Order: sequence, then structure tokens, then C-alpha cells
Amino acid sequence: MISLRNKLGLGLMLSLIGMFTLAWFFIGLSVRELFENQMSARLQHDAENLLGGISIDQSGDLILDHARIHGVYQQPFSGHYFVILG
Repeated sequence: MISLRNKLGLGLMLSLIGMFTLAWFFIGLSVRELFENQMSARLQHDAENLLGGISIDQSGDLILDHARIHGVYQQPFSGHYFVILG
């Protein structure tokens, strides 16, 4: 016969395992969602910044005005790089 203490201990252990599993799952989803939203906002900001510095010349070629884009793109090893294909 299982004592009341052992039944309560087993119930508590199973409840804690369930709660920690659910918490791990939902925290993982939240972190992924937060990261994706932050990365999307950063990429959108970068695209808007670069598009603001582009103009088209008489022959239809793209010209990038370096004075109109953020200075972080001009710093070596900044981690901010771009390629514009026309």
C-alpha cells in the first residue's frame, strides 16, 4: 500500500514535470517569435535606409549616394553589409 506522502510526492513530481515541459515549450516559442520579429524589423529598417540612398541616372543604372546611407555600412567589420542588384 502506498502512503499518502508517497502519493502526494509522486503527484507533485508529475505536475512539476508537466509544468516545466509546458514552460520550456512556450518560452521556446516566445523567444523564437521575438527573435524573428526583431530580425524582420531590422531588415526592414536596413532596406528603407538603403533605398533612400539609391537614385537612377539617365541611362537607367542605379547610383548609391554614400552620403545618404547610415555610416555603419561604411565601417569595416561592422557586421552590416549589403549588395544592391539592379
